This record gives sequence, structure tokens and C-alpha cells, in this order.
Amino acid sequence: MQGNAPAECALGAAYFHGQGVPQNIAKTAYWYGKAAAQGDAYAENHLAFLYITGQGVPQDDARAASWTAKAAAQGFALAEDNLGFLYQNGQGVPQDYARAARWYAKAAAQGNARAESNLGVLYQEGQGVPQDDARAAHWYAKAAAQGNANGECDLGALYQRGEGVPQDYARAAGWYAKAAAQGNVLAEAKLGALYQRGLGVPQDDTQAAYWLRRAAGQGDGDAEFQLGTLYSDGRGVAQNDARAAYWIRRAAAQGDAESEALLGAFYQYGRGVPRDYRRAAFWYRRAARKGDVHAEVHLGALYRFGFGVPRNYAKAAFWYRAAALQGSRHAAAVLGRLYERGRGVPQDYRKAAYWYRRAAEQGDADSEVKLGFFFLDGQGVPQDYAAAYKWFILAKAHANPRSREYRLARRAMRKLAARMTPAQMARAQAAADRWWHEHNGQP
Repeated sequence: MQGNAPAECALGAAYFHGQGVPQNIAKTAYWYGKAAAQGDAYAENHLAFLYITGQGVPQDDARAASWTAKAAAQGFALAEDNLGFLYQNGQGVPQDYARAARWYAKAAAQGNARAESNLGVLYQEGQGVPQDDARAAHWYAKAAAQGNANGECDLGALYQRGEGVPQDYARAAGWYAKAAAQGNVLAEAKLGALYQRGLGVPQDDTQAAYWLRRAAGQGDGDAEFQLGTLYSDGRGVAQNDARAAYWIRRAAAQGDAESEALLGAFYQYGRGVPRDYRRAAFWYRRAARKGDVHAEVHLGALYRFGFGVPRNYAKAAFWYRAAALQGSRHAAAVLGRLYERGRGVPQDYRKAAYWYRRAAEQGDADSEVKLGFFFLDGQGVPQDYAAAYKWFILAKAHANPRSREYRLARRAMRKLAARMTPAQMARAQAAADRWWHEHNGQP
């Protein structure tokens, strides 16, 4: 004899919420199971939830998917959305973005806001459907119009980037604010970033700190890092190195390379934490292994001078090279010096000249002086007075007039002038002017 499915379903819900009866999830599963056996879509969907979460029944994704599919087949919108999610993530069923999109579309056609938002994600990513930012914006807008926080946040992101909709920072901020008011952590972080930069809203570090603190309190790594920088600089909050270190450490614990590098610097210089070169090296190493150029430079320096690690020029050269290959001017200059002196690498004037040139091309005055002398003496490069004079001109232009580099360049130019022909001098000046124009947009 069959029971009354709606009554069984209601009794399952009562046990789940502890309304009128003591909360008992096992009994929830029992009564949902009885109702589901009679084809009650609500019970099928909610029994699937219990299998997904392992409440009152053993956790079983396959059974969850089976019950969700039964409810979805009856046109139960919530189940259609849930089945789309299972196919999207390969949970209890083989991952299949096309099927995910079809089930989301069925639920979205019934006005299910979460399905509308999820379908927008698939269009934005081009998963199971052709990539189409305009379609993504369409579905996000429908979800957002119903107050779906994810739809609001994702629509804000499209307005911020100008993808699928005209770029509009004010609209981005408006949608982020709606989602943030519902506690959406990503929206809180993004709204804080807009206040920090004054995009779509008046620049306001206090508001930035408020929203970033809300997101950071929910564990958002980007917000933790940005809040740490606000405390470090005293923007929007009272300057406090200890608080800065606290938030940056939290972000670093999530594996964010930029946070790891900055935490290394805090330990190196004793900002907000006791100075500790060993810990500085630890955090720099973690960030450097992820390719953070600042960490590579600083870790190279620690190995070069033996702070927190045994002095090791070979390891210093390794990390300086990694940073130089990413465009670090300082690393290229130091690597040139290591090759010139044969420290950690075989002495090689040609390679020294190569790395000095890379730093010099970025306006490093010391490297420009070094390269000038290399051309003057024919060391690592063919002797070329005009090239030497060019680099001395540039070094003098880039260096502080009271610096050693400025004095060396000026002295070398005076000596060279006595050896050069007017044609060589003119060629050197023209080359320097051309370099200056290419790098600064003016003669």
C-alpha cells in the first residue's frame, strides 16, 4: 500500500529542519525515499542532495545523479539545474559540458536564476556551447534581475572588462555592490579594487578597505593581499606593519606568489615581523619557484651575500638569470657582473657584455658605464669608440649628477673625445639620440 507522497515529503522536510519533530536526517532520508519511490520530483531532488552531502545516507554521487535525473525528467527546474551542475563537474556522471548546457537551458527556460547564471558561465567559457560573451551577458542579466548574487557579480565583471557589453565601470560597480550586499565574496573583493583605483566610483581607500576586509574575512586571497598593502601603506586604514604582515601571510598561505614574495620582504627587512633572513629565503623560494620575478631577484641576492642561506654564487646566478629572462633590469646587471668576475659562473666577458647590454637597454646607468668600457677596451665585444661614447652619453643622462656612474661616464667621455674623429663623435651622438627617442619618445 502506497503512502501519501506529498505528506511523506513534508514529513521528510520537517525532520530535516527540526520543525515540530526533533531533527533527524536519517528519518529525512527515509521519508524522502518513500516519496521518491512514488515519483515525487521534489523528494527525488532532495534525496539526491542527501546522497551528494552524505547526510542520513552514505555519500554516493552516482545515486545522487540518478535521483536528480529522475526529478529533472519530470521538468523540476531545481533538479534540471542540479543535473547540469553534475554534468559540468563530472560528479556522479561523466563530465559533459554539452549536456550540462542543455539541462541548464531547460531550467533557465523556467526562470531558474541559478541555472541562468550557470548557463552564462558556460557561454563565457565556451564549454558545451560556442563561446559568446554577449550570450553570457544575456543570461547573467536575467539571473541578476532576479537578485542572483553570482549573476550580479559575473555581469559586473563583463561590464568591467567590456566583454559582451560596452565597458562601463559605473555599471560594473553597481552590480558588484548588489552582489556584495548579499555577501558574495568575489564581488566584495572586486568592489574594493574599484574603490582602490577610482574606477566607476570615486577613489576612496576607506571604502576599499571596508570591502576588502569583508572579502578577506571570508578567505579571499586577493582581498587579503590588497588589504595587507593598504595597511602597509596606511591608505584607508591606519598604517600598521603588523596588520599588513598578518593579512599578507594569510594570502601567502593560500599559495599566492605575489603575497609570498612580499612576505619574504617583510621578513628580510623586519616589517611587522622580527627580521629573519631564513624565513625571508623560505618565502622568496616559494614565490620564485612560481616565477615571481621580485622573489627571484631577492633570493638571488640572499644567496649572493649569504643572508639566511649559505653564500652560493652559483645559486645566486641561477635566480638572477631567471629574473633577468623575465626582464628584470637589476638582475641582468648583476648577472653581467657575475660573468665579468667569474662568480658562480665561468668568467665570460662576451656573456657579461650581453647581460650588461640587456640592463643598459633598460636605462641602467651602471650597466651603460660598464658596456661603454667594454666597447672602449674591446672586452667581450669588438672595440668601438663610437659605441663606447654612445653608452657613456646615455649613462651620464640616466645617472644622478652626484653619482659615481656620472663621474665615470664624464671622465671617460673626455678621454675618448681626444681619440675620436669628428665623424665618430657625430655617429655616437646620433646613436644616443636615436636610442633616447626610441625609449623616451623625444630627441
